[in-house]
Amino acid sequence: MTENYNEQELEDALVANVTKFLVELGTGFAYMGRQYRLQVGEKEIYIDLLFYNTRIHAYCCVELKTGSFEASHLGQLGLYVTAVNHQLKTEYDNPTIGFGFCR
Repeated sequence: MTENYNEQELEDALVANVTKFLVELGTGFAYMGRQYRLQVGEKEIYIDLLFYNTRIHAYCCVELKTGSFEASHLGQLGLYVTAVNHQLKTEYDNPTIGFGFCR
């Protein structure tokens, strides 16, 4: 990665090392995809990384930011969590969890 990496470079690096990243996340995480597309009304949204945890039976949305934390990041992550809860989660799944990673 470059010294001043952007979100795309960070995502590329994590996906290239997905096994190591899964170990860092903990037990039971299954990789569902990157830039995972969902339709919300007339708009398409893209979750940076989507996982499913087989131990806690819950989807996990990951939002990557290369800058400092901003309140708007929480709103974006909340949208993703709500969309996954409405579109992917079944009655057998626990509520979706959102992870935000900032510099």
